[in-house]
Amino acid sequence: MVTSDGSNLATVLFYLKLRLFESILERRLSRFLRVRTAMDELDFAVLITASEQLHSQVEMAKTLHIHPNVMTQIVRRLGESGYLERKRGSDKRRFLLTPTPAGLDLVRKVKRANVQLSRLVLHPLSDEQIRQLNEMVTTLVEGSVDLESELEGLGSRIVPNSAPQGKAAQQAP
Repeated sequence: MVTSDGSNLATVLFYLKLRLFESILERRLSRFLRVRTAMDELDFAVLITASEQLHSQVEMAKTLHIHPNVMTQIVRRLGESGYLERKRGSDKRRFLLTPTPAGLDLVRKVKRANVQLSRLVLHPLSDEQIRQLNEMVTTLVEGSVDLESELEGLGSRIVPNSAPQGKAAQQAP
């Protein structure tokens, strides 16, 4: 079946189901992080990335698409909480981010909790359905790598970079 805008209804329904699943997991994981650690998802993304591979602060900001000023705040917060350390690299110009033992322990606990939450959410699905869902999500994620530049191009066509100037811009709602 095709909808009025020409999209396939099955595709639309799949997208809505995927967003629902993502939303359920995100809410539960977010609540767990806030209640147990006072961290948000971005803080945890930095911590988990640091636990998986050695990065400089600048490299990690680029990898996670985080503005350098925001990255500095996150690193400071994680350091004050005892989860992350900044150490000078061998060239003395870079700060390398490494999780502390407490940070590594937190990553393990959150990963374990995420697996348990996923099992609760996925329990109605068979092993084959879970495998298929994993394949579909992987395909979507891998296919969205080039999507960012496409979206930027689309955005610039919808809203040109030239913003209103002067008094008219100040009076605009």
